[in-house]
Amino acid sequence: MKEYQLRSLPVSAAFDELVAILGSPALAAVYWAKGLQNKKQISEFTNSFDLLPADELHDLVSFGKLFLRHYQSAQKKIVVYGDYDADGAVAATILWRFLYRILGITDATVYIPDRREEGYGLNKEALLQLAQKGTSLVITVDCGVRDSDLIAEVTEKTGMEIVVTDHHQPSDNFPHCVSVHPLYPAHESKNRFTSGGVVAWKVVRYLEDLLHKSHEFSDSVVDLVGLSLITDIMPLVGENRSILKRALQKAKTNPSLGLRVLMEQAQIRQDEVSPYHFGYMIGPRLNASGRIGDHYLSTKLLSTDSPDAAKEYARQVSEINEQRQQMTQDLLERADAEKLIIENKVQIAAGFDWEEGIVGLVAGKLMNKHDLPTIVVSKNQEKQSAKGSARSFGELNITALFEQIASVFTRFGGHHSAAGFTLKDGSEQPLISALRSILHSNYESYVPKAVRTIDAYISPDILTETFFEGLGALEPFGPENAEPLFAVGGKVEQFGTIGKQNNHIKLELATEKGAITVLLFGRLDLLKELDQGKEVIVVGKPKREEFRGAMQITLIGETILPAEWDLVKA
Repeated sequence: MKEYQLRSLPVSAAFDELVAILGSPALAAVYWAKGLQNKKQISEFTNSFDLLPADELHDLVSFGKLFLRHYQSAQKKIVVYGDYDADGAVAATILWRFLYRILGITDATVYIPDRREEGYGLNKEALLQLAQKGTSLVITVDCGVRDSDLIAEVTEKTGMEIVVTDHHQPSDNFPHCVSVHPLYPAHESKNRFTSGGVVAWKVVRYLEDLLHKSHEFSDSVVDLVGLSLITDIMPLVGENRSILKRALQKAKTNPSLGLRVLMEQAQIRQDEVSPYHFGYMIGPRLNASGRIGDHYLSTKLLSTDSPDAAKEYARQVSEINEQRQQMTQDLLERADAEKLIIENKVQIAAGFDWEEGIVGLVAGKLMNKHDLPTIVVSKNQEKQSAKGSARSFGELNITALFEQIASVFTRFGGHHSAAGFTLKDGSEQPLISALRSILHSNYESYVPKAVRTIDAYISPDILTETFFEGLGALEPFGPENAEPLFAVGGKVEQFGTIGKQNNHIKLELATEKGAITVLLFGRLDLLKELDQGKEVIVVGKPKREEFRGAMQITLIGETILPAEWDLVKA
């Protein structure tokens, strides 16, 4: 279920001073909640572009020594072993381009596993084949941290060295090889939760320093690094925020070739590109090819120096993405009809021959629709196999939950909010039984609850240029730096549906301090809450944009609450 809470305002001289600085109690409430409670804190947050030292990531020094040994060898065949999603494509691209283009290692290649045939993580047969081809060093990006036993077996059998660079949640069985990871046991990074693209980028920056090169190359691909942070939904605070600010600056002024053609394909104005475009328009295109198409396509797109090739690759990933969108909608309807709710805490849906590449997307959409952590399983009757994806939110760490029922999986891995897995049996029934047992015994008090906190009430008269500048200074928004959410109370003057399919709502809301236009996208279910003259509370985010030479202010609504609704303080 979804709950809305109103954040309580502090009563203190410090808060009053913050109101004086920002010119608005509503704006002050937003800053205060983010821990920005004086001029110094505000300046540090809004102006910082600082990065942690590259060698702050543990094991980079060991990696540097190992890499130099291979780099200085006459026979150096190095493979970057990546992943098939956008973060994996970015990470593989950054490291490979540095090895091949900058260091001139012509025998450096990329290996991207096939999602359907090989699944997530390192694949034993693939590694053995790489060894047979004379590979001396494999450097993983965005994968490998949960493959300790496999790495040990392959290195012992072949003598091929493997280095892990990853960011996923490790198990207790951490790899014994050189491993660059922000959660390295007893040596955690100050930036504990970041993307695989960031880890690969830091590896490159360390090598630039080690080899006495400038940061010209790593600076030139920072826009791709920022893209990986958004597509993998990483916290946008601290160093991640600094990297994303650099990335957006680069994307707006001189984007990498692959990103530029993707923006052209998606009809995104270069000077307006934002985290929204990264997450909802560019990222899905890069992810689509790994889900249902050529699993190398996104890496080719980001790696090529040919404008013509880049445009063709961008056209192909966009076409695949359109197919993916329709497939996702079709499977969402099937999964929704067949889902099973376990202990009122988790929902699971399973079916035969569901496209493995989109079950994660379906899990996310089902979760958002029903506000329940969700697992979706695709079964293959011929192979007697079952693979799936899970999505979670709030308190429930889905990967930690899976750790407690690890016996039902052949392999699994992920983050707090997302995981992928392969089941030991070609059936979801052992998983259901294990979930029912563990949820009943260890999660009795857990109640799935999506809580949305409203920062403050606002009225149209405070939506000035100064107000929007104050909000803009907090960008980019994302996990752990959420975009502020506001409430506006007023009377519905008029309303109706808009859009080509009439699937959006537009209404005019009259308040005591002026009127405001509200847009509710895809929320036809809220029509029943509207009547002309009715008092309501609209929850949403104010936006200001230029239209035909004039500035227009609208509220992008999220939901409508009754005027008498008792807002519970957070």
